Amino acid sequence: MHRSSGICPFIRSELDEKEKENRRILQERHLTLEQLMGEVVELRRNTGTVSRQDSRSSPSEKSRMKKGLGGIFKN
Repeated sequence: MHRSSGICPFIRSELDEKEKENRRILQERHLTLEQLMGEVVELRRNTGTVSRQDSRSSPSEKSRMKKGLGGIFKN
């Protein structure tokens, strides 16, 4: 995050707390989305409707996706 020297320490502290909370929420939502996508793939496999796109949603693909996010989920 860009640090501006013109912001008082109290406001900076409040902004840092909000940023930390926003990152936590974003990470939770990302994990929930990943879980739901996995459930969709599993349901499609169970019903025999696996598409090419689903087959690309393998664990290794998820790993590549995370690496491509540039560390957005690091605290």
